[in-house]
Amino acid sequence: MKNIRIDELHLRYFKGAEKADYEFGDCINVVKGCNGIGKSTIADAISWVLFGTNQAGDTKFGIKTKDEHGNEIEDVEHSVEIRLSTDNMEVFPYGAQNSVKNLKLTRILTETRKKDGSVTNNYTYKVDGEVVTAGDFKKVVDGICPEKVFRLCSSPYAFVGMEWGDQRKMLNDMYGVPSVDDVTGGDARFDAVKELLEKEDIDKELKHLKYNRKEIQDKLDDIPVRLGSLNKVVPKAEDWDAIEKQINDKGQEIDKMRNSLNTINGGGADLVRKQQNINILNLDHKRKRMMEESAQRMLGDIIKANAEAKTACDKAVTEAEQTVEDLKKKVKSYDESINRCNTRISELNAEMADGAAKWKIVKARTWEWNEDDAFCPTCKQPLPEDQVQKIKEESEKAFLNSQAEDLKKLRNDATKIKEDVKACEKEIESFKLEQKTAQTQLDKAEVVLKEAQKALEEQVKKGNEKVSVETLLAEKPEYKQVCDRIENVEAEQEKPTDEGMSEEDKKLKADLEKKIKDQEAELDALHARLSVRTQWDKVNEQIKAVKNDRKVWQEQLDELDDKIEAVSDYQKLACEAMENIVNKHFRLVKWSMFRRQLDGTDKPWCECSVDGVPYSDSNTADMVNAGLDIARALKEYYNVNVPCIIDNAESVLDPLYDGGQQIRLMVTEDKELTIERYEYKD
Repeated sequence: MKNIRIDELHLRYFKGAEKADYEFGDCINVVKGCNGIGKSTIADAISWVLFGTNQAGDTKFGIKTKDEHGNEIEDVEHSVEIRLSTDNMEVFPYGAQNSVKNLKLTRILTETRKKDGSVTNNYTYKVDGEVVTAGDFKKVVDGICPEKVFRLCSSPYAFVGMEWGDQRKMLNDMYGVPSVDDVTGGDARFDAVKELLEKEDIDKELKHLKYNRKEIQDKLDDIPVRLGSLNKVVPKAEDWDAIEKQINDKGQEIDKMRNSLNTINGGGADLVRKQQNINILNLDHKRKRMMEESAQRMLGDIIKANAEAKTACDKAVTEAEQTVEDLKKKVKSYDESINRCNTRISELNAEMADGAAKWKIVKARTWEWNEDDAFCPTCKQPLPEDQVQKIKEESEKAFLNSQAEDLKKLRNDATKIKEDVKACEKEIESFKLEQKTAQTQLDKAEVVLKEAQKALEEQVKKGNEKVSVETLLAEKPEYKQVCDRIENVEAEQEKPTDEGMSEEDKKLKADLEKKIKDQEAELDALHARLSVRTQWDKVNEQIKAVKNDRKVWQEQLDELDDKIEAVSDYQKLACEAMENIVNKHFRLVKWSMFRRQLDGTDKPWCECSVDGVPYSDSNTADMVNAGLDIARALKEYYNVNVPCIIDNAESVLDPLYDGGQQIRLMVTEDKELTIERYEYKD
């Protein structure tokens, strides 16, 4: 891995620094000072001398130094000089060798002022004191480390400041994307959409599938409207074959009546009458037999219906009894839940009282000076007064910090206890409300049980009533009419035959003529009913086609739903596989590569988290350490170890450190800027 270190940094009239010289150690450098003293200027100077921008990447910023009145100091050189050391471990056949190179880079800004007051900025670039062109200077810098790589690896804020889509793409480019086969694991349900999954923009394909689904769903939604319109114009359905048979039978009947009429006209009225009586008897006997069979079936239906009704009543009573029993248990369970909550509240109140006692103890603690600390632990000689004073301050500060932490923990515990008490009280109110609802349901269920028991008693009573075929036929007046008519017609058939056409024969002839006329009218009506069959067939073919469309579209919709589900599931599996691949390279942060939407689908996403807390919701310390972990992973990927510059380092109690040079810019109350160098993390 290539190691890059900043050894020295020299500023001349750069931002607020007229002259500043800094030296940095190889490991941890803590830059301390109050706000406005020039800590951020160091970060901007490093970025400007290398790349011509400040640490935010802006080319235009306040480089020029101003006097005490806020005016730019004219006719001075604004320059930054940086001294770098680079070493690279090279492996040769005879062993490994670490080659070290030192480099001095300088960027100078001067002004040319014209008579009209305009100012032209001029830049000079130097490499090891030699003036070079801007292009050659950039080549040298890129040879050390390209700008993009340097910015990403030197700041805990660079990568996390990128758009999530850019972060996701970069992580994919760095660590690779799992193949379709790796994600699906041979699952057959993905076979139908494998071609879609192998395309780059799966989101686009998924949107296309959902668009097609919406179009088909719109067509399906229109089906009821189309069917409704057709049903309005379709003629009433009839048994067309039966109508054709009625037409045929009606024609034959008319022919028979005409033959009978001819017989009457030829003097055979009595024969016609007897034949009619035979027809009447045949028809009435048939009707009598049908009514008796119908009564027999009705008796069976009554017996069956009574049995089914009793079974239904038995079931209703059983279900109502079970419902009442369940609701009684439910009402009782709420009392138990309320008692548990009250017990928990008592426990929490006891914890609160215990916490209050601990608070008084912690609050009463005072700092005490141990006189032994004023002597050297080795030689037992008194330490210098300034060192003793510093030890006292640090001891007292440590005591106060410890006391504050203990009080903070007790305060947080008290807050948590109060929240738990409120939660228990809220649960009690909820249980009481639900218990009231359950009691209301129980009251209603008991009413339903009584009604079911009453219905069962009535049904048992009804089932015990005696019913027979004879009693059912006795309730039908038409049955007695048929029996009486059979008796009268059979008596008439026994009468002797008369000669000639009597008045009764004339009446019979007139009745036949009227019947023929009525039958012909009925025949015309049957022909009229049959005439709409063509329209019925046409409209029903259209209805059949619409229903077929519905079937086809429903199958297409089901197929699309299966594909959409498969693609959505694949996206989730792919993101999980991608997360597993990416997260292997990080120690502190965990990356989420997808996010659940309101519609339940998982959409591509990219955000890191620390201990389960998303970066955007993390505290400043976790944000900084997350950025340091990301920078470390990027250094490993690019095989380069550049200095890491941490702004606002005072917000982190223990910044991550994994070797290399680290420059921590820390706000303190010091009025002068100082740099403390540490060779090791401690």
